[in-house]
Amino acid sequence: MTNCYVDMTHPLYGYNAQSKDDNIIVAVNEEIRPCVRQKTSKYIELTAGTGHYYQSKDVPEDQLNCGPIKCLNTGTLWATPTEGKVGAKYRIRSRAENFALGFYAMYLNLTKAGNYTLKVTISDYNDIAQKDAYVYTQSFTAHTAGEHLRVIDLADSTIITQIGTGWKPGQEGIVFNVVIENTDTEKATTQLGLSSLYIIADRSELRKFTNVLLSCLTSFTHNVTVDATDATCFGRQYDPSSIEISKEITATTTSCNDWWLNPLQSMSKKMTSGIPVTDQFTVVSKTIDGKEYGYLHLEDLYYEDCNSIFISGDTCSCSIMSNVPLTPGSNLELDEFIVLSQAHYATERGGVLVDKYYIGKDLLVTYNAERDVELIVANEKRLKSTKFRVIQKVVNTRGIEEYLVFNNVLITENSREFGVDGEITLSLTFVVSRDDDGNFYEIRRNMEDF
Repeated sequence: MTNCYVDMTHPLYGYNAQSKDDNIIVAVNEEIRPCVRQKTSKYIELTAGTGHYYQSKDVPEDQLNCGPIKCLNTGTLWATPTEGKVGAKYRIRSRAENFALGFYAMYLNLTKAGNYTLKVTISDYNDIAQKDAYVYTQSFTAHTAGEHLRVIDLADSTIITQIGTGWKPGQEGIVFNVVIENTDTEKATTQLGLSSLYIIADRSELRKFTNVLLSCLTSFTHNVTVDATDATCFGRQYDPSSIEISKEITATTTSCNDWWLNPLQSMSKKMTSGIPVTDQFTVVSKTIDGKEYGYLHLEDLYYEDCNSIFISGDTCSCSIMSNVPLTPGSNLELDEFIVLSQAHYATERGGVLVDKYYIGKDLLVTYNAERDVELIVANEKRLKSTKFRVIQKVVNTRGIEEYLVFNNVLITENSREFGVDGEITLSLTFVVSRDDDGNFYEIRRNMEDF
């Protein structure tokens, strides 16, 4: 042993304060669930090809969803092409008016690369012969053999050919004939497969994947808990059933689509709603059913929000008026008003009646006006179908960037505490579960520059 000075150290590293301007990326993965599903074995007629048979074990991998749903797709109907064509006709009970402008999707199992044309003929449930129908035609090139997902936009008029008077969506259902044709000079002679027919109600059902950015970070914690078991013979061990991993993030700024981070929230298809506005109105005289009233007109009143009108008069007397469900011809007190929302009063909708005392006077009115909106609603619809992936960057003292990736996450708390002082922060709490590979999370170290 020597007392000479040792000028070496063991390689150690840690983490300094992280940059608050880094982004945390939260990927939102919500399941796409078609409103109509049909096994290809349930045909009513074979319209092209020979030697048809259904193989329930030939199930294509889900290509609609990010993070495939294991039990969504079904087996494959195989057939040998006749002049390059394989086809079958199906009949489904469903309210066609709910998906008439939606999307048709199916899987094709192509044993030959090449050029193909997919034709889907749709008619009413009672028109099995399809005398009045629309034919949707889509041509494409398959660069490899194998399973191919094809999606047809039923609202795309450029791919539609009309038969007779065309398809009139009804309430009973549809008949559709699916034909896939290989259009190469040397046509396919080996079997072609049809699988998993779907109809998706509208475009909003396809818009289920997005990424949300969090920045101006205040804190982000990562907690792992594993309990130990009590054992008499072999000593204590870890209890895998007790594993609990949670993560908390607090951020001040987010991308504009941050409503996705609340699993109760979703975007409504509704395009108009009520927004509070305040304006001053001069009361005019109006006679209805032989009785004179004071009258003001809220021409953009939003009717679906009942009791949304607040009227005040002289600020000195603090006079607040009440909406009363009386009809014209009734006497009104000075602090009462009637809203005319029915056409049979022969006045514009949005008319408001007050006592004739107010004629010529100004009233201040706050009410819900009809406006074009982006309407976000909160309900439980997304709870069963939504999961999140979180990617967080940290840099250690060696200068190596580490990316913590949590592939299967549920957001259990989403809170913003609004106040009048300082910036408002968003607080998120995540619970982490195993992903499809059995892992709770990954740490990806960027070694490209080292």
